[in-house]
Amino acid sequence: MALFQKIHCNNIFYVWGNHESSTKNIYNEAMRMSFENLDDSEEIYPVVFRNVTFLGHMVSLVLNHQRMTLQHYAPRTWDGSRRGAWALCGHSHGSCSSILPEATDGKVLDVGVDVAMKHHGKPFFWFEDIVRIMNKKQIAINDRHAPDMD
Repeated sequence: MALFQKIHCNNIFYVWGNHESSTKNIYNEAMRMSFENLDDSEEIYPVVFRNVTFLGHMVSLVLNHQRMTLQHYAPRTWDGSRRGAWALCGHSHGSCSSILPEATDGKVLDVGVDVAMKHHGKPFFWFEDIVRIMNKKQIAINDRHAPDMD
């Protein structure tokens, strides 16, 4: 929990990544407190523990009228991608040029700490930062579906 206490924020929404051992312990504790008779192999989302909401491995949502998918790994396509939905991800630590803030082909963005530090010297992006970046990106068509078949 010390990791989350260092983040000065009332609400933390957590999407799983690929290095999760200490965070998984917090999630398992929250599960034991919230649900009887579950073991550590079962997963239910969302689960709230103090100011942290665990969302699972991927979540689609609408925030300020903007549809988006949040997940650790960068997607090639996602729900609503042909209609301007965003994909926010991490994992590549800034090594994937097509999902960096300056890339304009596709509304997908690496919002990881490494990219945020390089982009503007902070270990995170505010929502307003993401809006500015995404407004410069174009919708990319990466599959065969018609725009109305997303």
